Amino acid sequence: MSVKQDLGLAAWPPGWEGSRLGEIRRARGLHQRELGEAVGIDEPNRQARISNYECNKVRPSIETFTNLCVALDVTPNELLGVEEVEFE
Repeated sequence: MSVKQDLGLAAWPPGWEGSRLGEIRRARGLHQRELGEAVGIDEPNRQARISNYECNKVRPSIETFTNLCVALDVTPNELLGVEEVEFE
């Protein structure tokens, strides 16, 4: 099964796991439609597009990924579930 791309690079974003998006969205108390509006997705597709991202049916474009980070107030690493590594 291949994940369709939403106008982005073939492997973008690396390590994408849509369920993480859903976890963060719910923790922020947002509905899919509300997040879609905050990200700038057109009205008839807001809820469906966010649902597709969360179900790994479609990957967000680089622009949409950036907008998701801003709307959810998270870093790209947080949205991807990558742990921060501190260097000494």
